[in-house]
Amino acid sequence: MLATLAVVCVAAAVGVVAWDGGWVRARPATAWSATLHTPPDPVVSPVQGASGAVQVGPPPTSAVQLQLAGGTLYIRDSGRVRAVDPRSGRERWAYPAGSQGPANPEVVSFVAGVEATAVAARRTDGSGPEGLVVLLDAATGRPRWQRRVGGEVYPDSLAVGPAGIHLVAQDYLTFEQLAARLRRDDRSSLHPRLTTTSRGGRPLWQRPLRDRGGGAGLLGDALVTTVGGRVVVLEGRGWDVDLEAFDAATGARSWTRRVKRAGGAWPGGTGCC
Repeated sequence: MLATLAVVCVAAAVGVVAWDGGWVRARPATAWSATLHTPPDPVVSPVQGASGAVQVGPPPTSAVQLQLAGGTLYIRDSGRVRAVDPRSGRERWAYPAGSQGPANPEVVSFVAGVEATAVAARRTDGSGPEGLVVLLDAATGRPRWQRRVGGEVYPDSLAVGPAGIHLVAQDYLTFEQLAARLRRDDRSSLHPRLTTTSRGGRPLWQRPLRDRGGGAGLLGDALVTTVGGRVVVLEGRGWDVDLEAFDAATGARSWTRRVKRAGGAWPGGTGCC
């Protein structure tokens, strides 16, 4: 089932003339529009029911991303990154370019740049998702290089800074393994870590995150940004989250803070999970 997530519209500078209270004003006309569709995430999340049985909860959602860089509009939709001409709406390239399938990576996050676009992706094979970091040529969409990250990539945990490309990954669990951990209330860590790769594709450093033990050992949220020579990671689940800062060049931990969500939710959020 396809769920409509967003409609992208670009308006012309001048357009339809409308009469409003005796004044004539220009109303922008739509130059082009595109309806974006993203299928539900195929990885379902088992939850512990009141009877003790493991039930299947709703799958996590994957929001559409929209970024503008170097005169090109970049859109993540249906597991792809699409480069679009913002004036005409014409697609310049898409990554991955082939038909969707187990051999193709699914893009879970990207950061657009003028010369190149960094992508965090996962490719599913017989053993489970394999996390990837990929650098795409901005003009053609072809990968300049691709590296494994040794785990499952957290969606939307990608950040690009002067020191390199940063993302969060953790050990992969099959559905059966996750269900078994929930049944026995196993909250042991899945070893979440912050991984940094140089802009040339060379692995630089990897650091463990605090992981206070969410449901079945899952980290929960993981958001990454870069500021002032540091990489800052928000991690946690529920009402409390941790902020950790690392030196972007060396990976040395700078500081850690516990943060309580105001009113139990971030602005615009849904509160405790």
